[in-house]
Parts: sequence; structure tokens; C-alpha cells
Amino acid sequence: MAGDEVKVYSKSCVPGSRGWAWKSDGSGSYTIAEAEGVSRGTKIIIKLRENCLEFAKKAAVETVIKKYSNFVGFPIYLNGSPVNTIRALWLERKDSVTEEQHKEFYQFIAHAFDAPYYTLHYAADAPTSIRALFYFPQSHMEKYGMGRLEPGVSLFSRKVLIQSKCKGLLPEWLRFIKGVVDSEDLSLNLSREFIQDSAIIKRLQGVLTRRILKYLKDEFKADPKKYDKWFAEFGNFLKEGICSDFKWKEEIGSLLRAESSKSEAGQLTSLDEYISRMKPDQKEIFFLVIPSREFAENSPYFEAFKERDIEVLFLYTNLDDFAMTNLGEYQGKKLATIESASAGESVTASKKADEDVKQAELSDEEFKEFANWMKETLSNRVTTITKTNRLSTSPAIVVDHESATFRRMMKFVDPSRAPKLPKQQVQINPKHQVILSLNKVRSANPDLAKEVAEQILDNALIQAGLMDDSRSMIPRLNKLLEKVLS
Repeated sequence: MAGDEVKVYSKSCVPGSRGWAWKSDGSGSYTIAEAEGVSRGTKIIIKLRENCLEFAKKAAVETVIKKYSNFVGFPIYLNGSPVNTIRALWLERKDSVTEEQHKEFYQFIAHAFDAPYYTLHYAADAPTSIRALFYFPQSHMEKYGMGRLEPGVSLFSRKVLIQSKCKGLLPEWLRFIKGVVDSEDLSLNLSREFIQDSAIIKRLQGVLTRRILKYLKDEFKADPKKYDKWFAEFGNFLKEGICSDFKWKEEIGSLLRAESSKSEAGQLTSLDEYISRMKPDQKEIFFLVIPSREFAENSPYFEAFKERDIEVLFLYTNLDDFAMTNLGEYQGKKLATIESASAGESVTASKKADEDVKQAELSDEEFKEFANWMKETLSNRVTTITKTNRLSTSPAIVVDHESATFRRMMKFVDPSRAPKLPKQQVQINPKHQVILSLNKVRSANPDLAKEVAEQILDNALIQAGLMDDSRSMIPRLNKLLEKVLS
């Protein structure tokens, strides 16, 4: 209570009506008595407590009115001036609201200075009464490390505010959306402490989330270039949704965009478009998480796919790794990183153009001896040495390794407790000249052979993004250069 005492004077507009006075100190009781000199209408007088005198100031009263009653259906005057001048656009017909009105309303509720990038004006009466107006901003501050965004949608019932920045009304990963939701099914007495546990709020969240995802799909189909620009700014929120909200991950997956080995740099494609271009016998959607397109196109993991004209999605952020892992499957197609051994087996099952061209390579017996030697030489760093025909210009790769993204994240969180790099599974290209030469020199010059074997493994770790500190191999490289040049 802000007041020690409240008095309400009221008189009906019916001719001959008497005036009445209602009084209470907030203790649970009140009195009603006939009063003289009361004008038609209602007048409320509050005797403020000493610690609530700020409510006698115009600015404080105006703030309260604008926060809770700004959109009621009648004008509210303060010292003779109207206060609630903003219209409740979400209750008006969609085609009756202009872009300029949307811009003004968006700037009011979002405290923004720009215009909304997308606008979703939505109404439904069944199964729940909903009037919603959502604005998609042009940018956000979270990317600059300015802290996590607060929920941007306020909840109303019959134009009366229930809760500003309502948590639970939309999933956390849609916190960038600004707007209002009004539902007549909500009680005005709904406790703000228990809003998130309310059955109707959970029902609202499901309906609204589905509608927002459908809207984004429609916008993508209508103008892919405009959507791609929006996705570049807000795509990480959708990827967060895949990682944190299992219920919607398939629908969110349809909204993802990525570069592809079949597209030009900067041109994005979707998972559905990828599936439409898949080879008849292809069962997986292949992707590679790597810092840049240049690195992707020169990656040893990509060699076999390029030679066999199999499309690979190129993803460039740490969040992409987690998103693709959590998505797992899309439209019945498994998502597979080309850094895995199974992806290599899948791609090498199809024949490449120059498959019939014979090249010098280690025989099965020679490779067996070479693999045993290399495994013994690198016994503290590898678990298996196997042969692969997926490589052409690279001597070796590591497969089925831990996520380089996860490893970097763990190191960033606590460098002192970063996990030690586990032993690796190495695949060797038996046709590569480095391997052929190393097999010859391992008996003639064991010390040199050991250093070359160590370097081959380090090179493979670098290609996989697993090398914690490349400075550790500089002394070995200097020794190798000395031997080459001497």
C-alpha cells in the first residue's frame, strides 16, 4: 500500500442519485456513508505514506499509467493533458495499420530508434484467444558482449498489462523478439510469481512459437536474400534453440542457412535445398565446421568429397558444431561431419573419376609393417593406424576425434584444467609420396623417420583444429629443415 488512507467519492449519473463516500486504511475493513457535495462520477483521494511521497509527483504517476494502463480504451488525463496517446495496434485489423504506425509503436515498446526488420501481426480465437504483435529488430547488442538480452515481449489481458518482459511467454532463444501478446483468457489477477507455471502460458508459448517459425519460413520463401541478411544477424539464436529446445529442433533446422561446396562464397543454402541435390544413393547430409571457406576447400577431409562431386556444407562458427550435433538428423537424413571415419567410408564407396589410374602404393604387407612401426613410434599419442583411400594430396588425417570447438571452449573456461589431448585414430594414405619415402627411410635413418612421423601426426592435428599450441613443434621443424638443407 502506498497510502495510509484511501477515500473514494462516487455519484451516479441517474438524476436524483445520492453521493457516497468509501473509506479504508487498508487493514481489511472499510466504511461507506452518504456524502454531500459529491459531483457525478468518481474521485479517489489517497493520503500517501511518508516513504511513498514520490507518487505525488507527476513523473511518477505518468510512469505508472504508461506502464500498466497505457492502452485502456478511454483517455487518461494528468493535470489536464492526455497520457495514454499510443494506440493498441495489436487489436486493430492488420491491413489498417501503416508501416509508419508500426515503426512508431516498435520504437515505443522496444525503446529503439530504428524500424523493425520483420513485423508479425497475428490473431486467433481458438483454441486460445490471442492478439499478438511481434517485431524482429535489425540488430542486437548481445553479439558485442553487452550481456544477455531480456525477454522482449509483454503480456496483456484486455489491454491491461499483466507482466512486462514476460519470461516463459516465448522460449529463451526467441528473446530478441519485441512486442505484445494480449489474451482475454488470462485473468487480471494472475499472479506474476506463477506466470511461467500457468497452463495457459505454456499453451500460449506453443502456439506463438509455432506461428513465429512458420512466419520465418514464409519470409524465407518470399525473399531469400532478405532472410539471409536477417539470418546473418540472428542465426545464432536459432542455433541456440536447436541446442536447448528439443521440441522445436526439426522446425528450426528448416530455417538454418550455410555455405556449400556447390555454391559461391557468401551464397547460402538450406538443408532442404541440400537434400534436393543429394545423389540417389546418398543417405547423409555432410558438413564441415572450420574457420573459413579457404580452409574448408583445402582441408584433407574434403578431398574425397570434392573428387566425387559430393556436396558438403561449410560452417564457420563454434555454435554450428553444437547445433549440428544436437540436430543429429533432418528429414530422415543423418547429419555427418566429414571428419568422421564413417563419412570417409560412405564417400569412398562411390568411385571417383580417376579411380582406374594406377599409382604406386604400399602393399598390404608393407602397410601392415609400416602401421606397426608408426604405432610403436607414436605409442603415447595414437591408438590405431589404418589405411584409407579417401586422401589424395594429404598423407594422413585423424578421425572420430573430440570436437575441436568443445576443446577450445573448455580451455577458454578454465585453461588450468583443460583436458589433455587423448590418443588419436590415424588414417594413412598409402599412395602419398611422403608415406612411401618414410617407409623407405625408417630403417636407414630411424631418428629422422621418427621426427617425420611426429610431424605427420602434428600436421593432421592442425588440420583437425586439435593442436593446442603449435609452438611445441617448432624445434622439430628446425631440425628437419637443417637435415633437408645440409
